[in-house]
Amino acid sequence: MSPAREGIEQKRRLSQYAVLISVVLFGSKLWAWLASGSLAILSDALNSALDIFSYAVLALCINIHDKAPDANHPYGHRRAEPLASMLIALIAALLGFSLLKDGMVGLFSPTTPENTPVGYWVLGFSITVKLVLVVAYRVSWAKSQSVAIKASLVDSRNDILASLVALMGFSVGGLWDTLAAMVIGLWIIWSGVRVGLENLGYVMGNAPPPEVLARLRDVALSVPGVHDTNDLLAHYVGDRLHVELHAEVDSHLSLKDGHRIETEIREKLEEIPGVGRAFIHLDLYEETPSN
Repeated sequence: MSPAREGIEQKRRLSQYAVLISVVLFGSKLWAWLASGSLAILSDALNSALDIFSYAVLALCINIHDKAPDANHPYGHRRAEPLASMLIALIAALLGFSLLKDGMVGLFSPTTPENTPVGYWVLGFSITVKLVLVVAYRVSWAKSQSVAIKASLVDSRNDILASLVALMGFSVGGLWDTLAAMVIGLWIIWSGVRVGLENLGYVMGNAPPPEVLARLRDVALSVPGVHDTNDLLAHYVGDRLHVELHAEVDSHLSLKDGHRIETEIREKLEEIPGVGRAFIHLDLYEETPSN
């Protein structure tokens, strides 16, 4: 199996495992809430419920994202992952506002949760499982640079912090339990907005940062026969860059040599991680006293 195919299969397996893990965590946290009455644990349970939906959508979009180009999608289906990440971000923000509202209501009628061992065991189990997922996502993202895997990595890291806050609120009880629920709500809102804005750039076709453009230009200039570059444009198509570059070459080159240079520039640019396609146009370079 090729490294690219292996990376795709790893993404799919991770997304499927994440759905199953989220179902287990949601059920266990719901049980802990019923046993303790802790609003913080309930908030964390609803966070896991969101994860079930989120990871299911990601699993579906990863399958779509990695489909080969076809007649209706000549450049592939790479917008699927950013679109899924934006949907997840929106739902996360709505859930966060709901938790924040419930917490504000709880400030005026605080309840003291029952300090049962079930709550400690469940939250500790959740933190441990999410730590394992974070490591797995980090390894997968390093190989694939997938925006969906990165969103899942950030989400799992946030889940650990949310469960830690829930654990602290549950341990102290009273007003602190309600405040912990509100903190979790704010954290979910912030995470949703952050992921949403990042993926909005992929969907809208934003240009990459200046340092990426500089690297693209340097790679093109490293090809023998290229005197200079101009009209360098790049934008995101999904999570991959499409690059358009004009390279200046000697006006006396043969068609064969010009084609060789064009091919070498394109291949070198497309070897850069994150670059999907490169389109090269050759301009004629004339030696003059000024240049």
